[in-house]
Amino acid sequence: MHNDRLQRGLAPGERTGMIGDAGTDPATGVEAPSSKGLFAKAARGEPGQGKLPALDLGNVVVQAKACHRAKRKFTKLTKPRRPPLPGSATPAGYVINRRCPPADATRTERYRDVLLDLGTHWAVSVLQLLWLVALVAVFVVFACCLMYWFGWGEETDDGWGCTSSFVNMSCCTCHPPALTYKLEDYWQERMAQGLSALFTYSVLLATPWRLSILVQCFDNRCKDNRCGGVDFFGKPNEMPFFHIPWRPRLAISLLLNLNTLFQLVHQVLKIVWLGVVNYFEQPQGYIGLATGPIAGCVLGVSAAAVQVYWDYVLHLREPARFPPGCFQAVRNYLVGDKQDEEEEMEMSATAATSTAAPPPAVDVNNA
Repeated sequence: MHNDRLQRGLAPGERTGMIGDAGTDPATGVEAPSSKGLFAKAARGEPGQGKLPALDLGNVVVQAKACHRAKRKFTKLTKPRRPPLPGSATPAGYVINRRCPPADATRTERYRDVLLDLGTHWAVSVLQLLWLVALVAVFVVFACCLMYWFGWGEETDDGWGCTSSFVNMSCCTCHPPALTYKLEDYWQERMAQGLSALFTYSVLLATPWRLSILVQCFDNRCKDNRCGGVDFFGKPNEMPFFHIPWRPRLAISLLLNLNTLFQLVHQVLKIVWLGVVNYFEQPQGYIGLATGPIAGCVLGVSAAAVQVYWDYVLHLREPARFPPGCFQAVRNYLVGDKQDEEEEMEMSATAATSTAAPPPAVDVNNA
């Protein structure tokens, strides 16, 4: 309708002349240049009416790269992102994707959610930071005592009460009733006690989550959804862990809970077998080594390896739905920064080349 009103009262020839043809001005009788002709002359570098800047390839490349970079950064915002590594026992993804508990939730389930929420409290994150600092400090002292780098010498305890039947070891010498031992061995045992206490704290902090994922594998709410995709209440949840198939989830749960059990046994043995003599005596030393460092590394690392593998598989299958795994996230971050730096250098070089020789203006006044 709008075009009809604009064209009303015009002859067919007049309408044709307006659509890009030269035509003649009825007032002066001079042929007016058409828009097609002007753009064609500008492209060929011929003179015409007004001044049109010549097309510069350098500016076009710079603008195209800038648009491509902006598009890529915008696309990153729409991709699923993995929450930062939590400073707490409860994974951040559970709290982010969790819904309100259903009306039929039991008291035990509500109490479990309270414990899981406490695992994400800011105070727990502060404690985790202090835990990490203490772990590094205690381990450094433990390693130095193990290598005898301090050179603290020996100490004799006249009130120990050792007898002639006492078996002499590399750490201690019995001269009834006195016991002589190296100070590095004494503090090595103390630092081992400290490491055991720190690791026990870490597994106790993660116990609510570890027990929850183990119970979920056999819970009636989730027995019909063994393929995954539901939370502890049997409701759909987008946290990647819940989309891991049932058998790998069960393996992760069992390995983590066995890690907790062995660490608690190790802590009890540390309390019962206290002292530098028991620390170096056998089989106490072998049992403590097996239930503590060896069991922790084998079980904990195995559970982490299974979960990292399935995080990778989920992201590979549906990258628009599931975030990348930990190693993938680090790699994408490093590769993304490198690409940004390369594009920035290319854009700077292209801009410098284009500004070195400014494009000439095309005079089209003499058409």
